[in-house]
Amino acid sequence: MKCKVPAREIKVCDFCRLEGFLEACCVCGKEYCLTCHGIVAGSYGFHKLCRECACLTAVQQVCDRYAKKMALLFAARDKALARLEVHP
Repeated sequence: MKCKVPAREIKVCDFCRLEGFLEACCVCGKEYCLTCHGIVAGSYGFHKLCRECACLTAVQQVCDRYAKKMALLFAARDKALARLEVHP
C-alpha cells in the first residue's frame, strides 16, 4: 500500500544528518546532537549538557553535589531490580 504524507520540517544534526537526536542543554539552551556532541558529565544522570557547559567549573560542582544523592537512589533501584524474579 502506498501512502502520501504531508511534507514536514524536521531538525537534524548538521554533521550526521540524523533526526531525533537533538537535545537542548539545560544550562545554555543550545541544541546539540547526542551522537556527535553528547557528553556524560562526571556524575549520574546529568546527560542534558553540551560539551561547553559540562566543562564549566560551576556546572561540575553542581553535578558533583547531586551525583552523590543520585548514586544512592540508583543503588537502591538496582537492588530492587535484582530482587525481581524475571525469567527469560
